[in-house]
Amino acid sequence: MEDEFIAQNCYNLNQAFYTSQGEKKAFVLSQGRNLMILKIVGYAEEAALYYQLLDFKAHIWIAHQRYPTRGRVWHPGGAHPFAALNLALVHNGDFANYLALTEYLSQRHFYPQFLTDTEVSAMLFDLWHRHYGYPLEYVIEAMAPTTERDFDLLPAKRQRLYEQIPATHVHGSPDGPWFFIIARNDTERQRWELIGISDTSMLRPQFFALQDGQVQIGLICSEKQAIDATLASLAREDQRFCPVADLYWNARGGRATDGGALDFLAESFMAGDPLKGGGFVIVNGLEFDSRGQIHMQYTPYPGANLFSLASGGAIYIRDPDSQVVPEQLNGGEIVPLSKADWNLILPYLQENERLFDISLEQHLLTVDGVLRAPHQVYRKIQPLRLAVPSGTAESWD
Repeated sequence: MEDEFIAQNCYNLNQAFYTSQGEKKAFVLSQGRNLMILKIVGYAEEAALYYQLLDFKAHIWIAHQRYPTRGRVWHPGGAHPFAALNLALVHNGDFANYLALTEYLSQRHFYPQFLTDTEVSAMLFDLWHRHYGYPLEYVIEAMAPTTERDFDLLPAKRQRLYEQIPATHVHGSPDGPWFFIIARNDTERQRWELIGISDTSMLRPQFFALQDGQVQIGLICSEKQAIDATLASLAREDQRFCPVADLYWNARGGRATDGGALDFLAESFMAGDPLKGGGFVIVNGLEFDSRGQIHMQYTPYPGANLFSLASGGAIYIRDPDSQVVPEQLNGGEIVPLSKADWNLILPYLQENERLFDISLEQHLLTVDGVLRAPHQVYRKIQPLRLAVPSGTAESWD
């Protein structure tokens, strides 16, 4: 009751002093316990200086540099983060179904006031989590439904549940490229949370990192460079921090697993014949554990869009157990690895061995304790062709 009283008062204040016609006199910045949101029209670092935050202490920080495409772009009310009760949300992306989402919310007596899709995102989270009582897992599934091959990989019990959630909330699921970062005070469990949620196709970049040393710190950013810059800055000021995180990974919205290679392996550089100077990518499907030991990942590629935008080039993937299937390739095909292909990628694998101690024989070509030939370990993925050129499946004797 107390929470709803605060939420309704915030809505009424915004309705009276911001949403109404005429001069925008005031709006509510923050709502919740131990939560503060500050906005300006300008750069994020200017907000820190203006509000004198350089020596301010907090458990969680989020910030956003906005290039506005919706809402009142000239007013700080349209700046990020956007608030719902006990949470702040920033957003990179755009919704193709913004109007449909506002109609979905209005049918449930939620009325957007700032005319931006980021506000709608915060309202959806608040509706599903606080009003409907959904756990975080269900909220994420409603926003980014699990589909296709990833759905088939789920246990039967999860499949039944994950069928019901999108069927109920399909009209409230954001459509388009988006990535949310949410700072939240979970007052019931008495903990603070930093949450990142990605769209199903991962059309916006996102990186997660964890450093677990003298001081534990988790970071979520749209770009890895932002994580590196943050850690480097902390390391210069405090020797307890290291300029490099212990673990980096990517979230996979609507997928059965996290981590692995993102779905942007086949971008604009993937053109031409790799054997004649064209672009290519090597995916080894390995990971380092917390002790720096090298292990195979659960699957070399867990997504369903491996060859997304390429018109040429190739992906050389370490897949000795043939886990990657044609349904994951999106316009690509698997062909045998030729000697010319191996000679092309060998220098890069040798450089990996020199730089990162990823042994060519021990880590890459040895499978289940047996040293195998390159074509038994690596597979080549190229754009789909009507016919495979003769001589591709050559002898390795």
